[in-house]
Amino acid sequence: MGNEMKTVFVCSLVLLFILFLPQMVTAQSTFTFGTYVGITHWSVTVSDDETDCGTGIATDVREVIIQHDMQIADVSDWGDGPARGTFLGNTLSMPGRTVTDGTGTATLSAFDLVFSSDCSSFTGSYTWDYYDQDKCCKGSASLSGTRIDANGCPGSSPTPTEMPAPTATKIPAPTSTPMPKASPVMIPEASRAPPPEPPEVSPSPTPTCAYVRPPCPQAVSGTQPRNPTIASGSECRGACGADCPWTCKQLPKKTQCVNDGQGCFYQCTYAVQQCGSNGGCRTHDACYDACAENGELTIPIIGGLCHRSCDLGCFTGNGLSGLFCPLWLIGLGPYDSYTDYSYPTEETGPFQSCPSG
Repeated sequence: MGNEMKTVFVCSLVLLFILFLPQMVTAQSTFTFGTYVGITHWSVTVSDDETDCGTGIATDVREVIIQHDMQIADVSDWGDGPARGTFLGNTLSMPGRTVTDGTGTATLSAFDLVFSSDCSSFTGSYTWDYYDQDKCCKGSASLSGTRIDANGCPGSSPTPTEMPAPTATKIPAPTSTPMPKASPVMIPEASRAPPPEPPEVSPSPTPTCAYVRPPCPQAVSGTQPRNPTIASGSECRGACGADCPWTCKQLPKKTQCVNDGQGCFYQCTYAVQQCGSNGGCRTHDACYDACAENGELTIPIIGGLCHRSCDLGCFTGNGLSGLFCPLWLIGLGPYDSYTDYSYPTEETGPFQSCPSG
């Protein structure tokens, strides 16, 4: 009888172990990118199926940086320009958008990037529709990313007792070509003045600090973001001219200190440019952006009804100033104000206190 009781007891323990093992494993695997703040680096293989367009399958490998801010993530350019998505657990949902591709326009579908539980890889795919004056075609693209800056999930290793040496992370400038601003008379888009490359920033480190790298804000304090990541894909909103026109002038670089919430500080460096603005330009940009938010895409020369009404409104809604619409289109005045736009180019740290300058 004693042996039978021992057998029952052992079997009960085994059964309980089997029942609770999955819960124990799950409790230990709680990390998701939806709760992370910092930066990760990836090598991304992009396979673009352009068979319908007559060019076959193109494959490219790019280094991509993801700036994580809990559920929000800013992804640098993998070939279609930078984009912002939303994390739910380890799935990053990217919205559909429209980008200028060569001489035409491509509409990208919404899609998900699914990250592995060990934070070492991700996969995803989307479809696209392309059209220009000569053809229209469709295709698809698949993304396969591999983590290149670390092994394991962020924060899975013990917190370091000494702060690592400060490093500078280059943040790619916005490279997406936004939808062109249409006009009653098409005038070629003026070339943009490229922002200068800022020098390395290397203040002296201090001895101890927990290491979590936060993302730089889209714009430095007191400026507007150059790329606000809106549906139209346009930049320098409110400036007279197409996006950030040639009439904008470069200003000295600016820096801003950010805190990771654990006593560690980083210095973000920004390229800054100043562009002329006018109430007519601001109203026209807002009208175009509303058209894009509602799904209307511009077509070269012809345009959509919503965008054409914005162009007409420039002439009819600004009194005598409407005569300046053709000048505003190419970035010229008259202006009623100037707006500063910026974007991050470099992040340096960590430091135990905000570096000077």
